[in-house]
Amino acid sequence: MHDDATLKSVLPSLGPGQNLAGYLWRATNLEKLFGFHATTPYLPQPLYSPGGPMQRGQRFTPPGGPRSLYMGEDMLTAYAESNRIAAAFLTQAHQLLPPKPPTVLFLAEFELKNVLDATLPAVQNVLGTSDAELKQPWRRLKRRRQPVPTWRLGQAVFNSGLFDGMRYPSANRQDGVCIVVFVGRLKKPASFVRVYDPDKNLKQRLP
Repeated sequence: MHDDATLKSVLPSLGPGQNLAGYLWRATNLEKLFGFHATTPYLPQPLYSPGGPMQRGQRFTPPGGPRSLYMGEDMLTAYAESNRIAAAFLTQAHQLLPPKPPTVLFLAEFELKNVLDATLPAVQNVLGTSDAELKQPWRRLKRRRQPVPTWRLGQAVFNSGLFDGMRYPSANRQDGVCIVVFVGRLKKPASFVRVYDPDKNLKQRLP
């Protein structure tokens, strides 16, 4: 990965990004979604994870970084990203699968006007990165207090103000693709993410 100054200088050459629209998948823990044991009245926010990326960090979000929403382009990728340990077992033998708390999978309709596609080799070359670096176990680097290159990339992409989000290869499902949405860059009415639920049990739209 290039250093911060180089990333800042090369990102404008990759804009504007792709216009994308359709549906994305999200997987979330049932308890966290509905707050069954919350001590105060709780309103489900399916597009927000309490104590999530902004506080603990996520692949492209350093702790204290921009508000970010992570979703998968297909159901299995969304599940694998949310349950990476279970996903690893599923590639071996189903009987080895450890028990997991209930998980909710749902669709969200979206439209993003400027998405940086970091799955493309040409884009990776400009950024000075690779599939291997984008997929590396960032939590291990964090635990070892080593630099996390993807944190620098995510912050640089957000700071550029050029992109609504970034498309990137899944680290937990072969050939899976994810999108991180930078919520602070969504502009009405051009860009949005909206929960799809015809029964109206789950409701949320960003922004």
